[in-house]
Amino acid sequence: MSGSAARRDKRPDRAPEVLRCLFEEHRHLSALVRVLEEKAGQARALDLGDYYLLHDIVGYLHDYPDQVHHPTENLLFEKLVRRVPAARARVDRLLRDHEAVAAETLELLQLLDEAIQDLDSASEPDIRQACKRFARHQSDHMRRENRDVFPLAIDALARSDWRSIERHFAAVEDPLFGRVVGKEHRLLYEYLANPVDKASEQLAFAGLLSQERLVMMADVLGQGVTSWWSRLGALGGELSAEARSELDALRSDPGVISAAGLPVRYGQFLGKALIGCSADLLGICTGAARETLALYGSRRFFG
Repeated sequence: MSGSAARRDKRPDRAPEVLRCLFEEHRHLSALVRVLEEKAGQARALDLGDYYLLHDIVGYLHDYPDQVHHPTENLLFEKLVRRVPAARARVDRLLRDHEAVAAETLELLQLLDEAIQDLDSASEPDIRQACKRFARHQSDHMRRENRDVFPLAIDALARSDWRSIERHFAAVEDPLFGRVVGKEHRLLYEYLANPVDKASEQLAFAGLLSQERLVMMADVLGQGVTSWWSRLGALGGELSAEARSELDALRSDPGVISAAGLPVRYGQFLGKALIGCSADLLGICTGAARETLALYGSRRFFG
């Protein structure tokens, strides 16, 4: 094989598909980072809708970039160091970034979870600072990858390297920016595709009644109603079983409980059962309401 033929075998004629996808994902991530910065820097106070939106964004960053995008880059880094040992220092820094960003993502998710669960106790300044810090780290990290590593990989990696990386990358579809939007990220996708401002809140309200949202709301309410009736049915079963148990005890050993005392014991059980059932039903209603707020809160309707 001639020298020119060997070079053609080693280097792709253009930027490999997987690398173009990584660049494209950096553009997507940059758009999400900008939303984090905008929300963290807005003049008005953060409200429940803002917290849900921030949680959706950080949740996606945990679900896809931390689980797929970064591992793909790690594989690229590994192959790059084999081809260019001198790149070890900059690669090691990026690998440390991936670990730090993953930990920071989980910490921010926990802060947002706490804010959503108890809005009154939310430490808004801490969340604003955490979002700004998170956004800055993400932007700096992607800038170093785009500038210091990806161009070097184009020059250094062989076709076989890129084929290996592409096999890993193609195994998982992006649930937000891919061909099919995942159900858990659908409202975030709608927010990004159709941003609204305060002047168009009435249109945003109309958007809440989209067919897709009605279907999702029906799912939430349907599950709540099913759980409600299931719990009431269980209560009926408990009352019937206890009544049979008390009557059987009376028949088998009248000395244990008198006929006159039976209603008292049964009444005590009934009271405890009703209290327990009421607490369960309240929990079902609270859960359905929380999921309903989550559907609404992922848009700027609250903002």
